[in-house]
Amino acid sequence: MSIAAMDDCRNDNGFLNSILAVGACIACFRGLTWVFGRLDAWGIWTLQALPLVALLLALLMRHILASEVARPFRLLAAGLALILGTYGLLSPLTYPTGISTASDTLLVWFSIAAYGQFGCAVLSIFRPSFAVVPAVFVLATKDAANRLFDLHMSNTDYIALVDLAIYGFAALLVYRALELQTLAPRIAERVKRYGLKSWTLTAFLTSVAIHFANYFYSAIAKIMLEGGPFLWVANNPTEVLAYNAWYSGFLPLAHWETISIAVLTGLAFLRPLSNVLLFVGQLASIGCLWRRWSMIAITLFYDLTHVTIFLVSGIFFWKWILLNLLLVAALRQVPKSVLRAPLLIVNSLVLLCSPLIFNIVWLGWYDTPALTRNVIVAVLEDGRELEVPSNYFGTISLMLAQHDLGRPMAGHFPTETWGSTKTSDILLPALKGCDLAPDEGWHLRQDREKIEKPIQLLHRYALQKEASSGAYAYDLYPHHIWSNPFLFGEFSSVLPSEINHYLYKTESVCISVVDDRPMARFVHEDEIEIPLVAKAK
Repeated sequence: MSIAAMDDCRNDNGFLNSILAVGACIACFRGLTWVFGRLDAWGIWTLQALPLVALLLALLMRHILASEVARPFRLLAAGLALILGTYGLLSPLTYPTGISTASDTLLVWFSIAAYGQFGCAVLSIFRPSFAVVPAVFVLATKDAANRLFDLHMSNTDYIALVDLAIYGFAALLVYRALELQTLAPRIAERVKRYGLKSWTLTAFLTSVAIHFANYFYSAIAKIMLEGGPFLWVANNPTEVLAYNAWYSGFLPLAHWETISIAVLTGLAFLRPLSNVLLFVGQLASIGCLWRRWSMIAITLFYDLTHVTIFLVSGIFFWKWILLNLLLVAALRQVPKSVLRAPLLIVNSLVLLCSPLIFNIVWLGWYDTPALTRNVIVAVLEDGRELEVPSNYFGTISLMLAQHDLGRPMAGHFPTETWGSTKTSDILLPALKGCDLAPDEGWHLRQDREKIEKPIQLLHRYALQKEASSGAYAYDLYPHHIWSNPFLFGEFSSVLPSEINHYLYKTESVCISVVDDRPMARFVHEDEIEIPLVAKAK
């Protein structure tokens, strides 16, 4: 369908067309995610079937060629598929073999399926329906990891891409279903008049609104923090996140001390401005939907913030960075004539309602110097004790990086990941010398066995990698938070077979800046010894 024909179609009751297109796609998305969720919940065997179900659905829509859909939609679908497909291929389950027949079968299946889903990612360049396969594969792999390690890991780094890929497939599926159905011939006729290119262009613009909701609701999360709507903007010491990251071994520039000092000193100086810019930029996402240039500009701003966050903390939203670059490239292909009020109003409503439909992340918290962290220490056969980088833990490295594996004992600060909190009752005393009551009965308390199990499993996996290839290249895993390899050079030369046991230390420290460097005042510390093999019951 030509642009002129698309415009004629929109002029014929534009609101109705927009509501039909967006509403139908959302309904189909919800239906697909319900099916995937049911298969996931039924057990480990149906979980393995998820990528196959996605493949069957893709084959059902295989006749739709890339040339038949709008160019922005084509770029987004293929780009999402290649990002998720590459991620799925390069992030195998770091779980040892020989634990059980069921786990061995699952590991073999996912290792084979990883290549198949990557092939589907490449195929999506020509047949966009196949973009759903790598998205569902990543979902299945992550849930398999949760089941194998008996953990619940954050999905913040990848779920936005998965949702958009499934939504894109839903747009193709529901278009063909409405076009071919005979129960409502008037709807079928309207859909045919709308045309697949117009339909997928609408789906692309709605995808932008869905993604922008992640930023908009991160601003809302900051407003909703206990302490008032503007306490975060006015008082949150954002630079503390960087000093906590430096102390914990995540700051990417930490091995260049002079540069680190300069960057963090600048960050502290610019904090009032950067807090306002970040907050306003996130909140402005809904207004930016109304112009192509503003969508491009704000998306580039978001990427700049992601790169900055990585440089000052090691938190690497690399998937989001690539997604935003994709959106910029695709938005450049959007004709200005299609950005009309009916669709833009509908997309604004979609953004506002997104948390009810999609997996929208709410990134809002206070940063404090009251840091409680979990430290894994390897005790070698020669008696040396070396801190283990979070990268070593592969599939579950994010939990170790965020210090979320649990606290076996009481008496620590009531703060969460990297000293964060969502209450002013903790923020304000923390800023005054970490004068905080301990976390008695707090929700991060964890049984010792639940802490030991994943560490023992990862050690067994590392031993198997050493036996098969002579090394365990854990720094090459596509982590979300990278522990700085240059800060753990001594441990990197240690073979897993040289480790006698581990120590799991939980320490509460008050971070302060002395001579432009982070210094820690220990408030409470405890440790448990973790043997390499679980004790028989």
